[in-house]
Amino acid sequence: MIAAGFRHRTSRAGDPHLHTHMLVANMAQCGDGQWRTLDGRVLFQYARTAGFLYEAHLRQELTVRLGVEWTPMKNGIADLVGIDQDVLDHFSDRKKEIAEHLDKVGFRSARAAQIAALETRRAKDTSLDGVAMRQVWQAKAAAVGFDPARLAEVVGRVPARAAVIDRDGIGADLVSDMGLTRQASTFTRRDVLRAIADRVPAGASVAQIEDMADGLFTRPDVVRLVESGDAPGLLATTSIRRADGKLVAGG
Repeated sequence: MIAAGFRHRTSRAGDPHLHTHMLVANMAQCGDGQWRTLDGRVLFQYARTAGFLYEAHLRQELTVRLGVEWTPMKNGIADLVGIDQDVLDHFSDRKKEIAEHLDKVGFRSARAAQIAALETRRAKDTSLDGVAMRQVWQAKAAAVGFDPARLAEVVGRVPARAAVIDRDGIGADLVSDMGLTRQASTFTRRDVLRAIADRVPAGASVAQIEDMADGLFTRPDVVRLVESGDAPGLLATTSIRRADGKLVAGG
């Protein structure tokens, strides 16, 4: 696959928001050497998972470089310890725009939020350079009593190195009744990758998360129900299979 990454440091509302847009060419070189179009359905299926992996990798980089600490995970996202919620809310103008649009139309579903994001989308203001943008942010922070000097309290909270990951503990948690099968009887590789990313607050590299996922698939208490080429397809835990068997048998 061929892709180009574009790193952005602000939201469309001008707030600080580090993220990367990946533009993927609609072609890939196949095993026979020929170039053919992609199956976009697979990209769509992995879009949310890619977001979880990106956030986990970003958390690890920030932990290693700045020694920052993280709040508990929620849907693949964690906030920096040391930044009060009122400051976070104050710098979430894009979120406010979407929420105001949802209030106006009277819908609150995930699909409605997607539509609201498109309806309120505007071109980014590129008239300010990095220095001018930081001055705007400092003034905005001062409006809620946040002195930029307090950022010194955010960095260096933990040793600036990759956190030790409890692989065994995460694996045991994933196959427990409160893990991957808490709300569903089966799961896929995408579910496993997201679940691991959601259990490493200090982050992990994409390679580490994929390696942990591969390790989970070899556990004796994980059962492959449907194969998908060289990759695991549909999976379940042995405890769920036993429970299903009892139900089928009338027990």
